[in-house]
Amino acid sequence: MKKTYHFFVGGYDLEMIEVVKILIEQKINFDDLSLSWADAKVSAYEKRITEMLKDEFIPVLLELKIDISLPKTVVIIDHHNECSSNPATILQVLNLLGLQPTRLQSLIAANDSGAYWGLKTAGANSDEVHLIRQLERSMQGFTPAMELISIKAAKTAFETNPILPIVRLPFSSFAAAKDYIWERGGKEMVFIAADGEVEYQGCGITAAALLAKFPAGWAGGEGFNKANNYASFFGAYIGEEILENL
Repeated sequence: MKKTYHFFVGGYDLEMIEVVKILIEQKINFDDLSLSWADAKVSAYEKRITEMLKDEFIPVLLELKIDISLPKTVVIIDHHNECSSNPATILQVLNLLGLQPTRLQSLIAANDSGAYWGLKTAGANSDEVHLIRQLERSMQGFTPAMELISIKAAKTAFETNPILPIVRLPFSSFAAAKDYIWERGGKEMVFIAADGEVEYQGCGITAAALLAKFPAGWAGGEGFNKANNYASFFGAYIGEEILENL
């Protein structure tokens, strides 16, 4: 008998939006509460998951933090934290549905797993890197004003310390500042937002060590827990405390 899946959507980013497009195109049922990354937990969908199990659907959880007990029949799709060795979520979804990725979907997967470095490893040319990173920033809601603020802060930080620039921003969207530094050869960088959210982008070993120190945070990337691989990140709400642990 053909398996009937019902998907539950996690926090939005470029990859997740593309996954939702796939589900719509394939006429596959899904629930989407438009969750933020911080609120993307299984418990948000607990009632609906129970209903789907009773109706003999197979629930598929997309990048949702597991904070309740689940039966073994539930399919968990993720590639962050302890799942960081898994393929990108979009590739796992396509595989589950028996579909092959398009070039665009492959690049979105590379971007989500390794951002700039993931795109380079995937063989993206400069135009493709620019396109995907621009789409990523657009998905994160970047305005022209945010772009300019990010570039100014990143430029100051990179000129002050090109080895480990520390970028302070009034908002917790870091993509534009990352792109400025990556395009100039930067490999490691730290971002600190006014609300206390931070992100370290760089070596996988360092990202893993930070997650071990601050387990309430989040981390991932194809380079996670790998030496000399800079396609990794760590994030948390720890403010300036991150600087004491680098």
